[in-house]
Amino acid sequence: MFLSRRSFLSGAAATAWGAPSPWLLGANTAVQGYGLYQAIDLIRQLDFPVIENHPMGRPDPVPRNFPGFQFDQLDRAEKTKLRRALRRFRRITTQLPYTV
Repeated sequence: MFLSRRSFLSGAAATAWGAPSPWLLGANTAVQGYGLYQAIDLIRQLDFPVIENHPMGRPDPVPRNFPGFQFDQLDRAEKTKLRRALRRFRRITTQLPYTV
């Protein structure tokens, strides 16, 4: 029997929280060694409808670091690029900044 990722996740959500919701489960861009846009593309390819971004770090790939951005430090072109990359997701969340 073949069980699709979507069916599995929907069933898991229904079991854990009652009624399934198509936007309940998301993924975080914390993909070590990936750039922000690579992580966004990966999450889109995995078919997650919700994405969580890090409001810290850099969009460029950096070894041993998660990609992110500081919105107030992005120029207009980078903000537009980010908006376009995220527009296919049904929900977009962000993690609170933290220090390590």
